Amino acid sequence: MDVSSIAGQLPQRTEASHAAAKAALNTYSRELATEVGEHGVRVVCVLPGFVVTDGATAHLRRMAEKQGMSTEAVTQQIVDDLKVPLGRSGAPGDVADMIDFLASDRAKWLTGAQFRVDGGILPTAFSAALSTAPPRIASSSLPACRWSSCSPRPDMLLRAGPTR
Repeated sequence: MDVSSIAGQLPQRTEASHAAAKAALNTYSRELATEVGEHGVRVVCVLPGFVVTDGATAHLRRMAEKQGMSTEAVTQQIVDDLKVPLGRSGAPGDVADMIDFLASDRAKWLTGAQFRVDGGILPTAFSAALSTAPPRIASSSLPACRWSSCSPRPDMLLRAGPTR
Protein backbone atom coordinates (compact mmCIF):
# COMPACT_ATOMS: atom_id res chain seq x y z
CA MET A 1 0.00 0.00 0.00
CA ASP A 2 1.33 3.40 -0.98
CA VAL A 3 0.33 6.65 0.66
CA SER A 4 0.66 9.47 -1.82
CA SER A 5 -1.27 12.75 -1.99
CA ILE A 6 -3.81 14.55 -4.13
CA ALA A 7 -0.89 16.88 -4.94
CA GLY A 8 0.00 14.51 -7.78
CA GLN A 9 -3.30 15.42 -9.42
CA LEU A 10 -3.76 18.97 -8.09
CA PRO A 11 -0.32 20.61 -7.82
CA GLN A 12 0.01 23.86 -5.90
CA ARG A 13 2.07 26.78 -7.25
CA THR A 14 5.07 26.42 -4.95
CA GLU A 15 5.06 22.62 -4.65
CA ALA A 16 6.11 21.42 -8.10
CA SER A 17 8.74 18.93 -6.90
CA HIS A 18 6.35 17.48 -4.30
CA ALA A 19 3.58 17.18 -6.89
CA ALA A 20 5.93 15.51 -9.39
CA ALA A 21 7.10 12.99 -6.80
CA LYS A 22 3.51 12.13 -5.85
CA ALA A 23 2.45 11.81 -9.49
CA ALA A 24 5.38 9.44 -10.04
CA LEU A 25 4.38 7.37 -6.99
CA ASN A 26 0.79 7.17 -8.27
CA THR A 27 1.99 5.87 -11.64
CA TYR A 28 4.49 3.47 -10.06
CA SER A 29 1.79 2.05 -7.79
CA ARG A 30 -0.61 1.48 -10.68
CA GLU A 31 2.05 -0.17 -12.84
CA LEU A 32 3.42 -2.30 -9.99
CA ALA A 33 -0.08 -3.72 -9.51
CA THR A 34 0.00 -5.06 -13.08
CA GLU A 35 3.39 -6.67 -12.52
CA VAL A 36 2.73 -8.42 -9.21
CA GLY A 37 -0.98 -9.16 -9.51
CA GLU A 38 -0.34 -12.59 -11.02
CA HIS A 39 1.37 -13.51 -7.75
CA GLY A 40 -1.68 -12.56 -5.69
CA VAL A 41 -0.14 -9.31 -4.50
CA ARG A 42 -2.42 -6.27 -4.41
CA VAL A 43 -1.12 -2.72 -4.74
CA VAL A 44 -3.30 0.27 -3.95
CA CYS A 45 -2.57 3.92 -3.40
CA VAL A 46 -4.22 6.28 -0.88
CA LEU A 47 -4.29 9.97 -1.77
CA PRO A 48 -4.97 12.16 1.27
CA GLY A 49 -6.02 15.76 0.84
CA PHE A 50 -5.60 18.50 3.44
CA VAL A 51 -5.08 16.47 6.62
CA VAL A 52 -4.09 18.14 9.89
CA THR A 53 -1.26 15.94 11.14
CA ASP A 54 1.30 16.83 13.82
CA GLY A 55 3.60 18.21 11.12
CA ALA A 56 0.78 20.20 9.53
CA THR A 57 -0.21 21.59 12.94
CA ALA A 58 3.30 22.98 13.47
CA HIS A 59 3.19 24.61 10.03
CA LEU A 60 -0.32 25.97 10.63
CA ARG A 61 0.85 27.42 13.95
CA ARG A 62 3.70 29.28 12.20
CA MET A 63 1.28 30.57 9.55
CA ALA A 64 -1.14 31.73 12.25
CA GLU A 65 1.58 33.60 14.12
CA LYS A 66 2.68 35.39 10.93
CA GLN A 67 -0.90 36.40 10.13
CA GLY A 68 -1.94 37.23 13.69
CA MET A 69 -4.71 34.64 13.57
CA SER A 70 -5.58 31.51 15.49
CA THR A 71 -4.49 28.12 14.16
CA GLU A 72 -8.14 27.18 13.79
CA ALA A 73 -8.83 30.30 11.71
CA VAL A 74 -5.89 29.58 9.40
CA THR A 75 -7.03 25.97 9.04
CA GLN A 76 -10.55 27.08 8.12
CA GLN A 77 -9.15 29.64 5.68
CA ILE A 78 -7.30 26.84 3.87
CA VAL A 79 -10.43 24.68 3.86
CA ASP A 80 -12.38 27.60 2.39
CA ASP A 81 -9.68 28.37 -0.21
CA LEU A 82 -9.64 24.70 -1.28
CA LYS A 83 -13.46 24.73 -1.39
CA VAL A 84 -13.64 21.45 0.53
CA PRO A 85 -17.27 20.32 0.08
CA LEU A 86 -17.36 18.70 3.53
CA GLY A 87 -16.27 22.02 5.05
CA ARG A 88 -13.47 20.71 7.24
CA SER A 89 -9.90 19.53 7.13
CA GLY A 90 -9.15 15.84 7.29
CA ALA A 91 -7.98 14.08 10.42
CA PRO A 92 -5.34 11.34 10.48
CA GLY A 93 -8.10 8.92 11.45
CA ASP A 94 -9.92 9.61 8.18
CA VAL A 95 -6.91 8.34 6.24
CA ALA A 96 -6.27 5.50 8.70
CA ASP A 97 -9.84 4.24 8.22
CA MET A 98 -9.30 4.00 4.46
CA ILE A 99 -5.98 2.21 4.93
CA ASP A 100 -7.60 -0.19 7.40
CA PHE A 101 -10.33 -1.00 4.88
CA LEU A 102 -7.90 -1.45 1.98
CA ALA A 103 -5.69 -3.76 4.05
CA SER A 104 -8.67 -5.93 5.00
CA ASP A 105 -10.22 -8.90 3.22
CA ARG A 106 -13.16 -6.64 2.35
CA ALA A 107 -10.90 -5.08 -0.30
CA LYS A 108 -9.51 -8.34 -1.68
CA TRP A 109 -10.58 -7.55 -5.26
CA LEU A 110 -9.02 -4.08 -5.32
CA THR A 111 -5.65 -3.50 -6.93
CA GLY A 112 -4.05 -0.89 -9.16
CA ALA A 113 -6.46 1.76 -7.91
CA GLN A 114 -6.09 5.13 -6.22
CA PHE A 115 -8.37 6.12 -3.38
CA ARG A 116 -8.80 9.79 -2.54
CA VAL A 117 -9.43 10.75 1.06
CA ASP A 118 -9.85 14.48 0.49
CA GLY A 119 -13.32 15.54 1.56
CA GLY A 120 -14.20 16.12 -2.10
CA ILE A 121 -11.40 18.57 -2.98
CA LEU A 122 -10.49 17.04 -6.34
CA PRO A 123 -13.95 16.77 -7.88
CA THR A 124 -14.63 20.36 -6.80
CA ALA A 125 -11.28 21.61 -8.08
CA PHE A 126 -11.73 19.88 -11.44
CA SER A 127 -15.26 21.26 -11.81
CA ALA A 128 -13.98 24.77 -11.10
CA ALA A 129 -11.14 24.32 -13.60
CA LEU A 130 -13.52 23.12 -16.29
CA SER A 131 -15.80 26.11 -15.81
CA THR A 132 -12.88 28.47 -16.53
CA ALA A 133 -11.18 26.36 -19.21
CA PRO A 134 -10.05 28.00 -22.44
CA PRO A 135 -12.21 27.51 -25.52
CA ARG A 136 -12.23 24.07 -27.10
CA ILE A 137 -12.43 23.22 -30.76
CA ALA A 138 -15.31 21.15 -32.07
CA SER A 139 -13.58 18.20 -33.72
CA SER A 140 -16.51 17.71 -36.10
CA SER A 141 -15.89 21.17 -37.57
CA LEU A 142 -12.26 20.51 -38.45
CA PRO A 143 -11.30 19.53 -41.97
CA ALA A 144 -9.89 16.03 -42.40
CA CYS A 145 -6.13 16.53 -42.23
CA ARG A 146 -3.11 15.91 -40.04
CA TRP A 147 -3.38 17.79 -36.70
CA SER A 148 0.07 19.30 -37.11
CA SER A 149 -0.89 20.92 -40.41
CA CYS A 150 -4.39 22.15 -39.45
CA SER A 151 -5.14 25.56 -38.11
CA PRO A 152 -8.80 26.02 -37.10
CA ARG A 153 -10.57 29.24 -37.98
CA PRO A 154 -11.71 31.46 -35.07
CA ASP A 155 -15.36 30.79 -35.96
CA MET A 156 -14.78 27.10 -35.14
CA LEU A 157 -14.00 27.80 -31.51
CA LEU A 158 -16.57 26.88 -28.87
CA ARG A 159 -17.02 28.06 -25.32
CA ALA A 160 -15.78 25.69 -22.62
CA GLY A 161 -18.36 23.13 -21.69
CA PRO A 162 -19.52 19.67 -22.59
CA THR A 163 -19.22 18.68 -26.22
CA ARG A 164 -22.06 16.92 -27.94
